[in-house]
Amino acid sequence: MKADLHIHTTASDGEYSPTQVVELADSSMLDIIAVTDHDTVSGIEEAMHAANSKRISVIPGIEISARDAIQVHVLGYDIDYRNGELIDRLNTLTKERTKRNLEMISKLNNLGIDIEYESVTALAHGESVGRAHIARALVNSHVCNTVTEAFNMFLDEGKPAYSASQRITPAEAVKLIKRFGGISVVAHPMQIKLNRIQLEGYLRSLKRIGLDGLESYYFAHNLNDTRYYVMLAKKLGLLMTGGSDFHGDTMGDNHSVRLGNKYYEVSAYAQKVLIKDKY
Repeated sequence: MKADLHIHTTASDGEYSPTQVVELADSSMLDIIAVTDHDTVSGIEEAMHAANSKRISVIPGIEISARDAIQVHVLGYDIDYRNGELIDRLNTLTKERTKRNLEMISKLNNLGIDIEYESVTALAHGESVGRAHIARALVNSHVCNTVTEAFNMFLDEGKPAYSASQRITPAEAVKLIKRFGGISVVAHPMQIKLNRIQLEGYLRSLKRIGLDGLESYYFAHNLNDTRYYVMLAKKLGLLMTGGSDFHGDTMGDNHSVRLGNKYYEVSAYAQKVLIKDKY
């Protein structure tokens, strides 16, 4: 079965609504998708409803932005997205994200770039406003030509307008996902700033507290990358998942990716673990 288990919607920094994402994925002949918006589950209900009349299955998910000494994104699948306690915890993360966004806007203003936070939030349909929205505002203001350029010039870590928000640690993210019934998976491991020996040790430490999987298949992986992360997942006894990190045609720095062009051939074992015949 063809699966894309890393997709963003307008609930965070994606371009398409949850309904549009489901329709696009269905028309692209995907069998299983996961809606994994940044630090929010607010788009899941709409996606699940949209899938009721389709052949496609939707896994309720999330992507939690976490940090300790390094930044690590943790995907959560089959999470209890209606749980009020979970939603309250995510709202706290959203407040921290808003504080970070305001700091980045202030830094841009100090660089002589006239951009207001209202112009950023106007681009966001959900409550989770992120750097991609700031990047799009920079493009709309003709400061940058592309979203990628905006990240490279101003918004990536180490760039003049970057600001790190207070975040939960990757270990806390794994525990949070597990607490609310989910499957925890480290996203896009190639973006983690560790060498291979350090990464293996780091993943081992997360597995000891409940980590379930590794995103071994990713849109930016070349063949050697994929082979390595598949090998690493097998070595550590982790579930292998994959996804396009789809944001849409203009949002995010991977806008050339189209749903259905990059997918993961999900195994029978992964199907049983991830979707449990419920959707």
